[in-house]
Amino acid sequence: MKKKSLIWSAIGISVFTCAAYLFFNLNAMIIRTTENIASEALGVDVHIGDIDLSLSNKKVTVSNILIDNPQGYRGKHILETNQVSITLNTASRELINFNSIQASGSIVNVEINEKGMNILDLKKLTSKNSKAEKKDSTAVNVIIKKMLIEPSEVNSRITFLDKDIATFKLPPVSFANVGNNGNTSAGDVITEIITQYLTKIEKQVTKKGILSDVSIPGINEAEKIIDGAADVLRNLF
Repeated sequence: MKKKSLIWSAIGISVFTCAAYLFFNLNAMIIRTTENIASEALGVDVHIGDIDLSLSNKKVTVSNILIDNPQGYRGKHILETNQVSITLNTASRELINFNSIQASGSIVNVEINEKGMNILDLKKLTSKNSKAEKKDSTAVNVIIKKMLIEPSEVNSRITFLDKDIATFKLPPVSFANVGNNGNTSAGDVITEIITQYLTKIEKQVTKKGILSDVSIPGINEAEKIIDGAADVLRNLF
């Protein structure tokens, strides 16, 4: 009897130890998993400072998100976000349905060097990774009913001239019913959101004429081709 009591005590201690380990390491496990999914989707390293999880309220707060610059750029991070507030609707092993996501305190560091612009290169990386990604039967699909990225601070810099050229505020960017079919993986949802967000920044940079006196490889060549084609058409008529 005493021996059985000792066995049950040992089992109880083991279960308690495992539960305590999971409790104190749950955030770290979630952070690592989220970082891995985002990094694979974007093709650059993604870092998360902290996650505050409230299961009873179905709320998650993610703090200090950093997205690294693509290779070849001087700055460490292309995007910094202070906080993301998430409200969960439903969740299962196959599908997570988010009711709302709101990002605040975002800073985008646009960098131009001799080879190009980092936001364009990140878009290329993201697109390349999305096409190369194989469908994983164990991947969790995601639906986001609504998402808002509050006004972002955009800093632009020409590194080969060591010159800051402009800082401006990007208006709020909103999304609705992302992955609404229920068959879109978490990685693809991240890709879709970041690509659209970077496109908004790119359009604002062009609209404000920030690059009017800057030569960016690829852009000038494309303009020459378009101008040449226009000249040919004019000569035909």
